[in-house]
Amino acid sequence: MEAQAAGRALAAADRDGAGAGCTLGQWLARWLATKDALRPSTRQGYATHIRLYLDPQLGKIRLHQLTFRDVNGLLAALASRPSPNGRRLPPTTVVRIHATLRTALNAAVRARLIPVNPANGAELPHPRRPHPVVWTAGRTARWQQTGERPAVPNNSSRPSWPASRRTACTPPGGWPRCAAVSWPGYAGRTSTCRRRS
Repeated sequence: MEAQAAGRALAAADRDGAGAGCTLGQWLARWLATKDALRPSTRQGYATHIRLYLDPQLGKIRLHQLTFRDVNGLLAALASRPSPNGRRLPPTTVVRIHATLRTALNAAVRARLIPVNPANGAELPHPRRPHPVVWTAGRTARWQQTGERPAVPNNSSRPSWPASRRTACTPPGGWPRCAAVSWPGYAGRTSTCRRRS
């Protein structure tokens, strides 16, 4: 279905003189215009990625001349420079921008505009999973002034709970190593294991 829409976009692009030799910016605009079944939030996300990041950086490159090096250069630039609001882009945003580009280029491959997708196999930043941090008054004030989140302490510097709090939460005899788990509404499946002695 998407390939048919991409084919219609290609035919329209050929009528406008922007077929197989079109730029990435022209292809991205046509690709987004053919995506009829998108939720509004997804369409807005794609449009934002194209408008703010993909078109300014790579939009003038001819689609068939776009290389793996161009894509990696874009991702490295996005990971290292500030976003339009002045803050560095989080790695998850860079991953989403790459996903938008990869999806649009997959449609170009299906429409036979390019033989391979240069966004496949790109070197992406690895998003760090956030860990909870206690927001003290000082951390909150610093965040309000600078917009930066407080650093997450590593395990060795994290204060442990006092013994009285730990024992208050522990059942008599300690926690079992394994317990039966039942998830209601999950096709009646239960997961059980035996406690080791």
